[in-house]
Amino acid sequence: MLFLLVTVEKSPAQISADSSKVSVIEKKWRVKKFSSPNSAVNENPFSRINRTMENIRDAKETAAYNRNNQNKGLPLAPPSLRSDFDISNPFYDNKPRIAYVYQIKLQNNGAKTIKEVTWDYVFLDAVTHQQVGVRQFTSKAEIKPNHKRKLFKLSYKSPTDSIKKADVRKKINSPYIEQISIKSVRYADGSVWQMDSK
Repeated sequence: MLFLLVTVEKSPAQISADSSKVSVIEKKWRVKKFSSPNSAVNENPFSRINRTMENIRDAKETAAYNRNNQNKGLPLAPPSLRSDFDISNPFYDNKPRIAYVYQIKLQNNGAKTIKEVTWDYVFLDAVTHQQVGVRQFTSKAEIKPNHKRKLFKLSYKSPTDSIKKADVRKKINSPYIEQISIKSVRYADGSVWQMDSK
């Protein structure tokens, strides 16, 4: 499948850490435009299978996240990625699609190897500082002590419901204050760090 990088919204590198002993040293999101398979270059024959498998993985991650949150009385994650059109054929009307890639770079400052991280990409209004959007993800990734790793998540949901695709195409600066909230960390030894819900 062809894709075109439309724009990048990038935040300056920063260090933020909490009792999880995980530092967020980079965060950014970008927009990708996926071309129709009927374009000049044909679609990779395995891309549809890959999309379906990715959707299944994301659905399982969302279900697990929601079961965990429901047991603790926490907010549930929104439906998984491709709810806005048929995942078996995202080009059913032969039009390009816009997708969003959310990326963070983490550093493990603890003594145990990380196996999984649940994280929120939070968007605040630059004037009122009110939360206007949050995208919730779970990433399976091995991060050894004192090591760094980039995590990526693809979503067909924009940072907020009010963002205009026309503005995104104009490559405007992000109108939001962006924050990363580490919700939980699962370690190789089976132990789990969970953010205090209070």
